[in-house]
Amino acid sequence: MLYFFFLRPADVLRLFILQAEMFERMKNSNADHESRKQLQMKMAQKEREQLAQFLAALGAAQAQVEQKEREISDLSAQAANPQRAEDAPPPAPMLKLNINLNNVRQAGVDFGAVSNAKVCADNDDAVGAARAFITAGVSIELKESLEALLAQATAAQRAKDYNSGSELFATACAMDSRSFTAVFGYGWCRDELGDHAGAAAAFQKAAQLDPANASANFNFGVTLMKMGNLPEAIVAYKTTLKLDPAHVDAYYNLGIAHSRMLDFQGAIDAYTDALKLNPEHYLSVYNKGISYKKMGNLVGAVDYFKKAVVMTPTDVDAYINLGVALKEQKIYGDSVTAFKKALQLAPENKDVHGNLGFALDYQADAVRDAGGSPEAVAVLLLEAAAHWEVQYGATCSFVVNARGRAAQFLKPSQWAT
Repeated sequence: MLYFFFLRPADVLRLFILQAEMFERMKNSNADHESRKQLQMKMAQKEREQLAQFLAALGAAQAQVEQKEREISDLSAQAANPQRAEDAPPPAPMLKLNINLNNVRQAGVDFGAVSNAKVCADNDDAVGAARAFITAGVSIELKESLEALLAQATAAQRAKDYNSGSELFATACAMDSRSFTAVFGYGWCRDELGDHAGAAAAFQKAAQLDPANASANFNFGVTLMKMGNLPEAIVAYKTTLKLDPAHVDAYYNLGIAHSRMLDFQGAIDAYTDALKLNPEHYLSVYNKGISYKKMGNLVGAVDYFKKAVVMTPTDVDAYINLGVALKEQKIYGDSVTAFKKALQLAPENKDVHGNLGFALDYQADAVRDAGGSPEAVAVLLLEAAAHWEVQYGATCSFVVNARGRAAQFLKPSQWAT
């Protein structure tokens, strides 16, 4: 069965109105969608622009940071290497460490220590560089760096800075144990610092490194003698003289060593050889007189002491020894003269006063025995008492007895108590 529906005109009109409203809603909906899409695109573009601006600002900030870091680095470099004042002393010799780092790598040594050595060298730190190479165990030759180090050590030695010189030479020895200059210089500095054993070992090694070097053997002998090892010192001096027969000081020191061993004839022979090479060698003249005196040869002693005071008129000890030798020969007048000359040079020397007192006392006895006047004897005794008083004091028995004896030759009003 079919059913037919019929619409009234008002219903048809209502349908058209509904369709129109629906079409308008669809149109508005499309417009809203398009608007939202455009808004999203604008927002994305704005975000991209903001991001670009941020990245640009970040790049500029990074550039500023890097610039500041460079400025700080430059300031640090200036602080680490300040410019020297124009009046400052010249810098130490620059180290030139000409090495092949690739070879060092292949050698399997401590490459970091080698790099540290180069840094020290760039800062003129010879000791630091040398020690770094020692730490690295580098066995390749570093001639220029060693020469620079030795130059610093020698400068310290000449300036009498023996502590620094010793340290520098020791470092040089560690770099090259066969360097004669390093070993010899170390021995010299140790000897000046009072380390005679260390010095002797160094000089002995130097002599082994250069057996033909007379100076090494001579200084080995000097340090041995300072240590009291006289027999070996004599051997060292004789070795020196084989290498250098004209070494005057070796002959002189040989004489001193013989004298200390109580071999006075050996000492005289050595002094004689020294004087053959240099007749003006004062110490050989003076000590030859000492050896003659110790042997009991007073004539020889007086002869050489007289030569000594002519060569060096200011040597108090030479006048004293001359006075003693003359006194023992009973030549009292000349003995008194020698002691008075010594007293002119050293008025405060109590030993001279004492010796002069005895010489005057002996002279007084000689004048008395020779029948001299009582006044002359008394004057000599009173003068002797005055010099003894300087050395021993007024209550000393020598002083009291001398004045008592003088009283026997003079009236009391003529001498002072």
